[in-house]
This record gives sequence, C-alpha cells and structure tokens, in this order.
Amino acid sequence: MPKDRLKTYFKEAFRKLIRIEGSAQKISLSLAFGVFWGVFPGTGIIFSLVFAAVFRLNKAASVLGCLLTNSWISFVIGVIGVRLGLVVLGVDFETIWGRFLALCKDFHFDKAFDFVFSKDTLNVFIAYIIASFFISFLTYLLSYVIIKIHRARKART
Repeated sequence: MPKDRLKTYFKEAFRKLIRIEGSAQKISLSLAFGVFWGVFPGTGIIFSLVFAAVFRLNKAASVLGCLLTNSWISFVIGVIGVRLGLVVLGVDFETIWGRFLALCKDFHFDKAFDFVFSKDTLNVFIAYIIASFFISFLTYLLSYVIIKIHRARKART
C-alpha cells in the first residue's frame, strides 16, 4: 500500500471515529472490542456487532475497529502476536512451526486432525487471545486520548 493511500486510510478512519456520538470511554471501549474481534482469527464483523449489541456498546465504533484490523493488519498482528503470546506462555514458536511444516510436507487427514486438537494448537489459540487483548487495550488507550484531545480542541474553538 503506497504511503499516500495509507495516510488517507488512517485519516478517513480518524474522521469516522470522531464523528461517532457518545462518551469517549464508550466509543473507545467499543472500538477496542471491534479490534479484538478483528484481530482474532475466524471472527469479524458479525462477532463485533453481536458483542456490541449484547453489551450495549457503540456498534459503529465496534465495526470500525473490526474493519481497521480485520483486513490488512491481522496478518502482521497474527505473526507478531502469536510469537509474543507464546513467549508469555513459555512455549517455543520454532517447535510448533516445525511440527506444522512437517504436517504440510507429509499431509494426512489423521495427522491434521491430531495437530488441530493438540496442545500446540491450544497454545496458539491462547496466544491469539493474548495478542488480541493486548492490541485492543492499546487501541482503547490511544482512541480515548485522541477523542478527548479532539473534543477539547473543538470545545475551545
């Protein structure tokens, strides 16, 4: 993605974020939960909308957070996040990666089934939860500060 398109992408996301009605805390929390579901594999807009409805969060902010991370950044966050999550769990990434590559090289459905329901897959799943939570927490803090600063500046003018 060229530099100008990336800049435009974030500017548009910022414009959408500051136009959302509600308290800075509720908007930031909604955005953070959308980011969580956007980063976490196999989930997306449906999960963020259902979660926002159940917990009475801002649906627009939740979907915005999901869309910001679900498309292009989830791969980057996934790779980095899984590695960091596995470090937190005390699990060696190279061992799991080696087992996965061995499965791909000599693929059999029974081996794939065993791998999917193994401790390695559970560790990767937990690592994704850790990464998703960490990224969503940072999103909450950053968006809260941005909204508060923007609203303070707007109130002064």
